[in-house]
Amino acid sequence: MRLDRCLALTALVWPIATWAAEVPDQLGTSAITASRAAEASLLDIVATTDGAVAVGERGVILALGAEGWKQEAVPVSATLTAVDFNAEGVGLAVGHDGVILRQASPGAPWQKITDGTELFPLVIAAAKDRQTAAAEALAEADESEREDLEFELEDAEFRFETAEQSLAYGPAWPLLDVLFTDPATAWAAGAYGILFRSGDAGETWELVADRLDNFEDLHLNALHQSGAGSLVIAGEGGMLFRSADAGASFERFDTNDALSLFGLAEADGRLYAYGFGNSFQVSEDDGITWASQRLPDNLLLIGDVALPLGGVGLLGGSGLMIPVGPEGAATPTRPTGTRDFLSGAVPGPEGLIFASEAGLLVADPGQGN
Repeated sequence: MRLDRCLALTALVWPIATWAAEVPDQLGTSAITASRAAEASLLDIVATTDGAVAVGERGVILALGAEGWKQEAVPVSATLTAVDFNAEGVGLAVGHDGVILRQASPGAPWQKITDGTELFPLVIAAAKDRQTAAAEALAEADESEREDLEFELEDAEFRFETAEQSLAYGPAWPLLDVLFTDPATAWAAGAYGILFRSGDAGETWELVADRLDNFEDLHLNALHQSGAGSLVIAGEGGMLFRSADAGASFERFDTNDALSLFGLAEADGRLYAYGFGNSFQVSEDDGITWASQRLPDNLLLIGDVALPLGGVGLLGGSGLMIPVGPEGAATPTRPTGTRDFLSGAVPGPEGLIFASEAGLLVADPGQGN
């Protein structure tokens, strides 16, 4: 193995090995019910038929109903990164340590369906299969093919060793997004190119990362189903994937900016991909082609909200919201009047409800400075 790969593997495994004994069992400890749970750092929020649901640090799940916000009982204390519901009210939440939670109906108890201790052995097995296939291909290759296949085998060996060593110290890889594409089909994506699919509304899961042209195992950060039905995935290094056949196969698109993309949004027939840097991506043909548009500054954007008058507000660091639409990016505002990091928002009875590092914040989308 090349020296650079050895150093990278050591950097990944050593901290996990060093700190594993100090980290509480977040998968075996229920989230603490707290009177100030609405002030917890929140990473995602979605609208539901009954109100809204937000998720965040230490397993916090907050649900908005007729009586206001209420913390729901959660069987883990791992940080939750994303939540989604299907049309029948079934909820899924994902997060650190590969945890997947399921709620059978609004208000029902959240149950842990699986976590990294069960999911990541599938990743190791797939990596081992890839290593074996690469070795067999190299053994049968002629001289003109050997250089590429040697590199492929080296990458496969590194991927297998990384996965195996990581799992030896616990399920360290997080799931970063979850999405229902129909009442039965759900997807969960995360670090190092992991992608799982469920065909029974989240009760069981299969690894389908091999459907993506992602041999580098770049992180998959966001999932979105377009209005036309395409499944789009955004990830590290400006990478985008699109499936027009319900996830059976994917086409890859690498943006010219090569900046990491953390979110996907849609409004007025346009798809937006956004993340870190001074630009964002726009598609006007359901993700078949993408074009770069400029932002007013280098920004870190991780969430979005549909704006009442059209377009999308891109949300992120320093409490900023960047309205984007057919004319490009408008002047940034701070709708909450604070510099708290914003990770998502949904419409509420008194304005937009924001999920932020300071918890739930309510603001008029037309306000800010």
